[in-house]
Amino acid sequence: MKKESGPRVAVFDVEGFDIHAAQEGSDDEHSEKLGNADELLRVLRDEMEDEFDNTLVLTLTEFGRKFEQNGGYGTEHGYGTAIL
Repeated sequence: MKKESGPRVAVFDVEGFDIHAAQEGSDDEHSEKLGNADELLRVLRDEMEDEFDNTLVLTLTEFGRKFEQNGGYGTEHGYGTAIL
């Protein structure tokens, strides 16, 4: 993507954030998923070098729900994308 003749758009799908269970600590499943997303962005930044400064990164979620609907203390989809 750093080459002028390279692709202009890339999509990366990090699945499994819809955990529906208490999420805490640094060794739970949710932390692992966030680590995967972090690693993806790190590699992208490292490989693209200076061209990463000209890159727009978006995060998307497939649906939302209100806090009241999230009684199991799982991922709150409606605001999670904005936080990332």
